[in-house]
Amino acid sequence: MKGGGLAEKQTKINATHWIQLDYYFRCFLFVFEIAMVLFSLTVNIDTEIEEDWLEWMRQTFIPSLWLTGFFQEKRFLRLLGDHEQGGSTYSLQLTLDQLDKMKQFEALHLQDFREILYGKYAGRLVDFYTILEKVDI
Repeated sequence: MKGGGLAEKQTKINATHWIQLDYYFRCFLFVFEIAMVLFSLTVNIDTEIEEDWLEWMRQTFIPSLWLTGFFQEKRFLRLLGDHEQGGSTYSLQLTLDQLDKMKQFEALHLQDFREILYGKYAGRLVDFYTILEKVDI
């Protein structure tokens, strides 16, 4: 049979199809990565209440932030090393795919979440937040 059988043609079509899908998927990921925005909340907490605060962050605060639906990824990090200010410092990092979504979150929710944080641990913590955008290198 000249030109190959049906199975051979099907294999060529499937291979071409998967190559195209792979290309489009990689393009989608590239676009997604370019638009990444990072919201970083940095908190210095009194070491006397650190364990209680950590449990509250894990069980209540972070899940509540997540439930707003604005964020795609989350990381919770502890700053290492000795620090002059005392206490322990943590960074909660949440990613978004668009700066507009960050602006919406800021307008709708940020002040409420900071009030909850300070309401529960008034006088025992200091925080600041930053909004960062991914830059290609």
